[in-house]
Amino acid sequence: MDLKTVLVVCNGNIHRSVIAEFCLNKALEEMNLSKRLIAISRGLQGTLGTALPRGRNLCDYPLEWSLSSPVLDEIGIDISSHCVTLIDISVVEKASLILAMDRAVLVGKSNSLFRQFSKYSYKMRLFRELEGRPEDVPDCFGSSDATLHRHVIRLISTISKGRIDALIAYTGLFEGFR
Repeated sequence: MDLKTVLVVCNGNIHRSVIAEFCLNKALEEMNLSKRLIAISRGLQGTLGTALPRGRNLCDYPLEWSLSSPVLDEIGIDISSHCVTLIDISVVEKASLILAMDRAVLVGKSNSLFRQFSKYSYKMRLFRELEGRPEDVPDCFGSSDATLHRHVIRLISTISKGRIDALIAYTGLFEGFR
């Protein structure tokens, strides 16, 4: 059986998509599914002439790190070694499923997934569609609201743990389109 890749994308590949990658992989490992599926993450920032993120990972953003790291510790996720990675066509082609953290990343930004990779739009979904809700995962960037950071991390963790069945179903949906 081939290993299928789930690509999770946010704007900078600093917070939401990275947390989703780590949470999904943790859940897949716990369910003995890591030989069937793997999650990876990428960011839009730095593509199509947009500015690169100023930091290499969440640790380089003191406010966000101070508000997020206690919650990440609670759920057993360490993202401190992750480095920002830009999205490119090779990873889009390889992915069985592409999950955007919000509509702007999916279709709204000048460098959105749809604008850059419209040929592969058939395998793009919002992350929250895993739970049957076509809603955004809020972006915490620049927010000093500890409640928002906690909510977003807990939301990503809960969906990642509780909706592996939906993840598997979605990854199988698009096989005939390749």
